[in-house]
Amino acid sequence: MNLRKWPAIGSMLATLAAAVTLAGCGSGSSDSSDSSVRVINATLTHSSIDLLVNSSVAASATATDGISSYVTTGSGSNTLQLADNGSSTALVSLVPTLSGDSHYTLLAYE
Repeated sequence: MNLRKWPAIGSMLATLAAAVTLAGCGSGSSDSSDSSVRVINATLTHSSIDLLVNSSVAASATATDGISSYVTTGSGSNTLQLADNGSSTALVSLVPTLSGDSHYTLLAYE
């Protein structure tokens, strides 16, 4: 699927406008207190982004038109940030409440 064909929405980075979406099926893991999160990079101007969970890089270098692997994080409130690959400056920050034994997808677009 070519994500570049999606129209640009506004001029500002709306990187987590879709926020934490697509809560899905259980992960099937034995620890139901964990959640799984991944990111889709559908941006036009950020060739590679990192997903940080509680200030630590969890998924590195997700290319434009790419989808990261799921990363495991604890349930409850977690600080999720997106940054250009290798940058310490967050493009956007969000503190959602994640349910245990669930999958989430962050859609980054502009």
